[in-house]
Amino acid sequence: MKKYNILYDTNAIIYLFEFKENNITNKKIEMQNLYNLANDNYGFVTSVTLYEILYKCLCQNRFNWENCKVEFNKYLIFLNRLFINKKWLINDSIQNIDINQLFTCEEFVVKEMFDKKIQGEVEFLYRIIINIGISVQNCFEDILGRKVQLDYYLAVTKENGTMLRRKLYDVCNRRHVKELTNEEVDKEIDRIIFEYLSFNLKVLASNYSIPQKKIDALEENEKAKFYALLQHVVKPYDENYRKNLIKKIQLLKEKNPNKDDNEIFQIITKELNQKGKNLKYDDISDFIKKFDKDKGMSIDGEQAVFLQLFDSPACKFIQVPESMNGCGAQYVVWLIAKYKKRLKKDILSRIYNELNGFFQWYRNNYEYTYSEGSEKYFKFFLQQFIEKGRKISKNDANDYLIASAAECSQELVIITFDKLMKEFLKQENRYYNEELYSYVEKRIV
Repeated sequence: MKKYNILYDTNAIIYLFEFKENNITNKKIEMQNLYNLANDNYGFVTSVTLYEILYKCLCQNRFNWENCKVEFNKYLIFLNRLFINKKWLINDSIQNIDINQLFTCEEFVVKEMFDKKIQGEVEFLYRIIINIGISVQNCFEDILGRKVQLDYYLAVTKENGTMLRRKLYDVCNRRHVKELTNEEVDKEIDRIIFEYLSFNLKVLASNYSIPQKKIDALEENEKAKFYALLQHVVKPYDENYRKNLIKKIQLLKEKNPNKDDNEIFQIITKELNQKGKNLKYDDISDFIKKFDKDKGMSIDGEQAVFLQLFDSPACKFIQVPESMNGCGAQYVVWLIAKYKKRLKKDILSRIYNELNGFFQWYRNNYEYTYSEGSEKYFKFFLQQFIEKGRKISKNDANDYLIASAAECSQELVIITFDKLMKEFLKQENRYYNEELYSYVEKRIV
């Protein structure tokens, strides 16, 4: 009988362990068949899976290191006995684990393993969000009718890109120290995507609300100050802005003790709208001088600038409904629908074609790039996000790394019970065997 080379995802390994050690079954899986399959064929797991199991052991033992080591070693011994082959570990593109070191389970080895795992998660999330951002921004430029000046765009958005990576690392790290649940992490990632995209699109729109000839006429030092001004006004994480707004609310409450919060905000909105209408900066150089003189602009001045720059057709086009605020996946689907309606073009084909350029750029500039299989999974995942509004999850990085690790052999079959990953394998007819899945999955009557 033919022997298969089978790569099992994390859940498959956990199911096998629980079945053999604790006789736990599964409503959707023929566990005895799955165990027989693993026992009779060449089996493999990735460093991603070992990390996830180690983390599971830590959590179950309330981060007690000694108890965790005992539990984790049970898994390692189980895997050694389960497969007919003794070399069963496949390192992914981020982790390079020495299995002999894992058996000692020294704390410094595990800490390094955790650090690399977080880096891998952040890198996947960062790249896919950046790619989505570039795509929706290019479409926006088509709608507005001209390319934004690159130096302007880079000057204003550089900090936002740095902030994106920092926020992603913070969220992934907080999950690893159990500050956040998986559900909370995924919600945070969706909010981060929304903030990143909406900020960059506002930057583009602000450029269109000011005549290009006025920007071109500025001296180089004036341009730098102008970019700093726009960044100061647009960025959504300005603590000074929040402090000034709170201070203004407190002062108005003292003057109007009988008014509730909604009435106070109505007063602020009315005042700022009026100031925005009255404010006219015909001379941008004068505008810059005023800002350069006092970078700590008052809440009135800051809001008036915001209204002047962003009360334009370009900005109104990207303003999201209040109910969608903070929802990155919904925001992208909403934007694509608006783009399609305005341009009457096949926006999606353009986005997917641009992705090829993205991969080529990485091949030219980075040592770690994308294999053929990982490129296909990346494209498949992007399609799910853009067309179906599927939220990006931290665990998507794990699936991606498992799929990319399979590149070491074209003869591998992946056994996964993740719906999205299985759909990808079946669609691409890659690392997929229908006969094996029929053998291990229960038939739905």
